Amino acid sequence: KRSSHITNTGRLEAQSGSIEIAADFVALGGTLSASGQTGGAVDIKAQQVSLAENIEARGSAGAGGTVTIHTTSGALETSSSRIDVSGSTGGGSITHTSGGTILSSGTYVANSSAGKGGNIDISARESTGLLRTTLEANGAAG
Repeated sequence: KRSSHITNTGRLEAQSGSIEIAADFVALGGTLSASGQTGGAVDIKAQQVSLAENIEARGSAGAGGTVTIHTTSGALETSSSRIDVSGSTGGGSITHTSGGTILSSGTYVANSSAGKGGNIDISARESTGLLRTTLEANGAAG
C-alpha cells in the first residue's frame, strides 16, 4: 500500500470555488482559501490532519461557504489555527468529524454581519477535546 502526505505552508486559493484534498496525512501550515463574493467550499479527507493556520470560505457580498474535514484517525489543531466561513448575508457551515479523536485549541468562525450566524459541528467517535477553542456563530439576524 502506498501512503500519501500533503503539506501546505503557503497560500492555496480558489476564489468562490472549491478545494478538495484527500491523503493519508495532511499538514496545513499555510492558508487554504475558497473566499470570494460568496463563500466556496473546502473539503479535506484524511486519516490524520494537522492544522496550524487558516482555512477560509468567506463571502464578502453573500453567504459564507462550507468547510468539511473528515479524518479516520484524528486531527490536531494548534491555537494559531482558524477556520472561517463568515458571510455578509449569512454564516456558512463548518463540519469537522473523526472516526478517532479531535484535539483542538483553534478558532471556528461562522458569523454574519447582516444575516443569521452559521453552523459549527465538531464530533469524533472516540473523543473530542476542545482545549482553548473559540466557537463563534453570531449573526445580526440571530
